[in-house]
Amino acid sequence: MRSILSDSPELTNKWMRDMASQPVKVESIAKDIREYFRGNPHAGDTVEGIASWWITKQSMNNARDLVMEALEMLVLEGELHKRVYGGRVIYVREALH
Repeated sequence: MRSILSDSPELTNKWMRDMASQPVKVESIAKDIREYFRGNPHAGDTVEGIASWWITKQSMNNARDLVMEALEMLVLEGELHKRVYGGRVIYVREALH
């Protein structure tokens, strides 16, 4: 079975460019999230809420995976915390007591 990418150099090149720009997109979204939290330090929202309301440059469908990666990166860096409310994960800037 052949890959569609192997049949089309144009698609292969586009795919490679898209993959190479992924970290840049995640960093850009992480920057937007940081800026939002700086201006709204008591804010908190779900991945879907952040993708659809905070990240206005991309549609929710395109942004969700990148937002998830950016949020996880910010959690790993200690800038955000995850909390579960009503069975849903909420991302917040400060740990709630």
